[in-house]
Amino acid sequence: MNDVKLSIPSKDLLLQELFKGAASGLGEVLVPVAGNLLVFLFQKLKEDKLYQQTIMAYRQQELQAVQEFSKRSLDLLGEWQKDANQQKNKEIQTLWDKEHNWFSNLNRDETKEILAQEQHRLLILTANPHISPSCPLSFHNNLNIEIRDETARFLSKHYPFSSPNCPVVFYGDYFKDWIRDIDCKRLQKVLGSVPTVVIYSAITDTQVNLKIGFWLLPNTSIVPYHLPPLKWEDMCRIIKEKEKDETKALRIIRQIIVDVHQLLAAFMADWYYLNINHFYEPQLFQLESAFRTDPKPFIEVLQKFYWQNQSELYCDEGLALFKLRHYQEALASFDKAIKLKINYPDALFYRELVLCCGYNVFKETNCCRSQTLSAKGVDYTQLRDFLAESEWEKADQETVKVMLKAAGREKQGWLNVESIDNFPCEDLRTINHLWLHYSDGKFGFSVQKKIYESLGGTKKYNKNVWQDFCVHIGWGLEGEGGDSDYDLPILVFSKIKTSKAHLPGLSGAFGSYPRS
Repeated sequence: MNDVKLSIPSKDLLLQELFKGAASGLGEVLVPVAGNLLVFLFQKLKEDKLYQQTIMAYRQQELQAVQEFSKRSLDLLGEWQKDANQQKNKEIQTLWDKEHNWFSNLNRDETKEILAQEQHRLLILTANPHISPSCPLSFHNNLNIEIRDETARFLSKHYPFSSPNCPVVFYGDYFKDWIRDIDCKRLQKVLGSVPTVVIYSAITDTQVNLKIGFWLLPNTSIVPYHLPPLKWEDMCRIIKEKEKDETKALRIIRQIIVDVHQLLAAFMADWYYLNINHFYEPQLFQLESAFRTDPKPFIEVLQKFYWQNQSELYCDEGLALFKLRHYQEALASFDKAIKLKINYPDALFYRELVLCCGYNVFKETNCCRSQTLSAKGVDYTQLRDFLAESEWEKADQETVKVMLKAAGREKQGWLNVESIDNFPCEDLRTINHLWLHYSDGKFGFSVQKKIYESLGGTKKYNKNVWQDFCVHIGWGLEGEGGDSDYDLPILVFSKIKTSKAHLPGLSGAFGSYPRS
């Protein structure tokens, strides 16, 4: 079958409409799935020290470092998945006994083999299509074999079991018969601990109804997607008008059906690995010529996910450079991130931070050591030194002292509304920059302001917003659960243990927090 050269018109509207609709629809389904199910996995991986090393290596195009991180990612996910697989293996007998009639449609040996695998891999299954008796005889005789064997060859070549970046385990004969939507849901009970994609179909005398069911993490629900119908009878009529050969036309139709199975398998594999490894570049980008039909609509959807990943990598790269005080290079990285992902909040925030630290108070490294700006002649040397030594509690207390001095409220010992409204901007900017600089952007008034406003906070006091803000930045509340109109924050003075924006807390600087 591989020797047959396609003679399908390149502008076949039926096929173009199918692929365009299928790719865009599938892309819409995958966006929330990625956000809800996979992002947290990559966030866990980002906590690994190897990630920060890989960011810098990736910048230098050191591919070996990227491959090491990819392997490390798969190893970590394999460890995480191992217990869930073992539990499922223990449950198999009970499930088989409970629903023996349906589970007899599965290959039990392959089920145990799948659950026994210790390394993390995406599982892809294809089921025999449910072919209507009125379909051509060649569909009944050949299509099952062609889908199984050609998809297996395609995946073993481009997504091999041993791949360090995108390993796929494929079974084309796992099901003994065709399956329905309800069967896919039942299968999730058995293989729910393994990230799985199931491709199955029903073929009538006029069209192919292709379906995908997939789940990606243990104990998550199956996500179904039904592709727009492939109207094979209409396509066959168009092909016969050109080829004048019904047998050849039907063979081409079968090739298209096989192509769609391979394309869906490749697309789902690339999408999955894009979400658990932001360094991953989809194989499909290099496989356009491997298909007999045009995969561009699917490639375009993957490109959106890919550029989003690249944007996040640029942002992480910028943050790593910022921590090294390489402000100009960090700014360039944040600019690239924003270019790829318009209005990217994190990149915009850190870009502003670089501009503050890199080009205002801290243009040169020595500047932050010797020069601090004040409109009131306040000496910020002690605050700077406490922050430089990570003496967070002392720095918080010193912040109260310098703010009282800048506001002319040392005698009173606390700041009132008027003094806050008239607090000198230059001094506020200096204090904020010092906290930002020595906490690597974790602490500071500007960080707190961004979170407060994101929760709906305004200049007007709102108790609910205030309490939400306190919870968000890790401030315990002394008055929590009581009858008071305000709650005082309980602070934790550890950069490692505290939440983002936790400091400065300015304990006692306001006498009391505002009443509603």
